[in-house]
Amino acid sequence: MTTLAAISLFGALLGADPEGQLSVKPDDARKLVKRSLAFLETGAVAWVAEKKCVTCHHVPTMLWTHHEARKLGFAVNEKAVRDLETEAISQYLGHPEFTPTGQDKGFLEKPLGPGSVYLVLGLQANPAPSEEAVQALEKLRSNFVTHQNENGSWTTKVNQAPLIDSHDVVTMQILLAMGDGGPAGKHRDAWDRGWKWLQETPVRDETQPIAYRLLIASRCRNQEGVQKGVEQLRSKQQADGGWSQKPQLATDAMATGQALFALGAAGVGADDTSVRQAWSFLASTQQENGSWVVHTQNPNSHDPVISYFGTGWGTLGLIRTLPTPSVAP
Repeated sequence: MTTLAAISLFGALLGADPEGQLSVKPDDARKLVKRSLAFLETGAVAWVAEKKCVTCHHVPTMLWTHHEARKLGFAVNEKAVRDLETEAISQYLGHPEFTPTGQDKGFLEKPLGPGSVYLVLGLQANPAPSEEAVQALEKLRSNFVTHQNENGSWTTKVNQAPLIDSHDVVTMQILLAMGDGGPAGKHRDAWDRGWKWLQETPVRDETQPIAYRLLIASRCRNQEGVQKGVEQLRSKQQADGGWSQKPQLATDAMATGQALFALGAAGVGADDTSVRQAWSFLASTQQENGSWVVHTQNPNSHDPVISYFGTGWGTLGLIRTLPTPSVAP
């Protein structure tokens, strides 16, 4: 389905405002989530079955979105979630350096695989983790501490933007992945050192690092940082309601989802105009199979993996900005 056709379809279904923009309501946004969850489930199950690899994109993304969706009352395939989680934990903890996948290999620096970072972000989204997941989280978080650089940052192989695009984002991801073991927990020293390095590192003018900084400010209840991050993201929203990964790139679901997810964490909700405009962008660009097309920044890579990853972020952004329903959707 082309973008123009999608706009026409959703305009007819949802109704347009006086300026011709789509008016997507919470119930409509939930329909987008249901469709994308089905796509993410099918894709992750098929990937593992065919490639025997849990990856740093398909499985962690599926786990993260499904755990977040369940908290908001969405029905998920519990068996698929459980099976993929068990397989991912087995593959990562079964490797001596927690780097079992191809993307985790080939380091010039410390062997900290990006897959373990995304896996922790996915696992910790479950408010009622299994004992197996709890043990995995502790082992992987302790491994992060072991591989922290002397200056407080974390580094990994950066060659698959936007999946892995810079050391500042990797550092922020790990700070978020520390969970309750972060600013007030058992890994407080490592967290503080990472936070200090981040404070001394220039802010890149891109949606992903700005969104992650806002997520950390929200986690720390840093009101000044929250206000600044919200203002920065609002200023980058484009006329079509979406966000772009970089100023020179077109808007897409990944950047839009990250912006929404961070805004939602900061308390910006469904009644906000920016949120509704972003929902409209996602409604007008979702494919018939429930996915969104996102283009890779790596000329030697291809779009399907990044589109799956971007679909995950679009889903997370919708979920985080949806109101809690009075009944399960």
